[in-house]
Amino acid sequence: MKKIILVILLLSSSSALAEWIYLTQNKLGSSFIDFKGIKKNGSHRKAWTFIVFNEKQQESVLSMKTYDEYDCANDETRNLSMIIYSDKEGMNIINRFDKTGNFTAAIPSSTSETALKAICKY
Repeated sequence: MKKIILVILLLSSSSALAEWIYLTQNKLGSSFIDFKGIKKNGSHRKAWTFIVFNEKQQESVLSMKTYDEYDCANDETRNLSMIIYSDKEGMNIINRFDKTGNFTAAIPSSTSETALKAICKY
């Protein structure tokens, strides 16, 4: 619990524009969404998510931000952009990937499905 509070405090102080709201946690780490930055277009939503890993992933990755599009009518998502960081605050960029992928169904009981449901309700 102390780790979650610390991460939330770090995230709130590290970004002046985004307002990261806790979404969920799994064995890899914690996920947050910037609800105030959601862009709406009909049944589609675009939003940034921020994942803070519990431990270093490959290439010293400690956190990642993704910009995704959500098709609320068909329960599908696709990635538009991904930025990976060497710190948990999302400040030290390792790499950025911008590529519009295809829509795919959200996997049941996954972080992606949890984000889809939360973003589509917003």
